[in-house]
Amino acid sequence: MKISSFPILTGLLVGWSVTACTDEAVTPQEEPAASPREFFVLASKDGQRWDTWGTGIYSQAKGEFYVSGSDTTFGVLIRKSLTIAFSLPKGQPLSSAQALPAQWLEVVGGDIINDRYSTAGPTSLPSIRITGLDTVQKIVEGRFEATLRRDKHFTDKAEEMRYTKGSFRVRYQVSAF
Repeated sequence: MKISSFPILTGLLVGWSVTACTDEAVTPQEEPAASPREFFVLASKDGQRWDTWGTGIYSQAKGEFYVSGSDTTFGVLIRKSLTIAFSLPKGQPLSSAQALPAQWLEVVGGDIINDRYSTAGPTSLPSIRITGLDTVQKIVEGRFEATLRRDKHFTDKAEEMRYTKGSFRVRYQVSAF
């Protein structure tokens, strides 16, 4: 009777390849998964996933877009929101978007600012890349990264908040102002 080593080698190779695929599947992804919402602001906020509803306004008078993402904690009614702004020069490609100052606010009860972070000046403006603009359906899409510094009114320390791998897709309203 002749014994073949072929089935044994095949079994070892299959077992090794399954183990290799399992290890690879555990590796974390670079980009956050897409948002389940149609209109959203999504980013890694200080290393944690932040995915919230997104809205936008286009100021015709200034030629500026304001994109906001916010969430509300019910019970205490605390609203936390990030607003990033940019302008698109007329007749220029979408890639020529000019970033404007950004801010993050924590508002309690609808009118009391409890905490605030903002860009520290023109050298710390967010990086913004517009990837789509539909002026008929009024939808703007893009990617962003921002580092905001806590306002001195709330602390003497130089605390920062970082948004990385950010993306947004919002429906915007047009304002004459």
